[in-house]
Amino acid sequence: MWSEFQAELSDRQFRRYFRMSPDLFERLCSTIVDIVGEKEFKREEYLCHLMEDHDPSDNIVVAHAYSTGGFISGEIKLATTLRLLGGGSFMDMALMFGSSFNHAHKIVGEVVEKWLLHPQFYPINGIAYCSDEFQMREVAEQFHIASQGVMSGCIGALDGWIVKVKA
Repeated sequence: MWSEFQAELSDRQFRRYFRMSPDLFERLCSTIVDIVGEKEFKREEYLCHLMEDHDPSDNIVVAHAYSTGGFISGEIKLATTLRLLGGGSFMDMALMFGSSFNHAHKIVGEVVEKWLLHPQFYPINGIAYCSDEFQMREVAEQFHIASQGVMSGCIGALDGWIVKVKA
């Protein structure tokens, strides 16, 4: 379970695994729930209530639990994806969260496609953005301000890498 796994990590370990604080991870989960809904995200708490409160005549919930080992919470799906994007391996994630290698691979694809690249969550159209010089200048100015003048001319960032492009 996610809560048990998270409880075993210090804040520093959590940051190293997922490249964000536990609080930011929780905010990210909440943002995704707001966009895709609780039924799609399936927080750990939601799944616990689902298993406890399901209608006994609803054999789908019971059959799914017995045939697959149960649902995977949204927190674990997101953690798996973030860890892999941050340098982890599919085999490590499968072992860490008790899924198969193939299922971990499938989870990452679904999380990226359905959650992280959702139009409400990720509204940037890269081609349109790179064609809009005014918007790029605004973003560069925000980077300049946020970095206290260290970064000049930065129009985007990916995982903390700075790449100088010669014009």
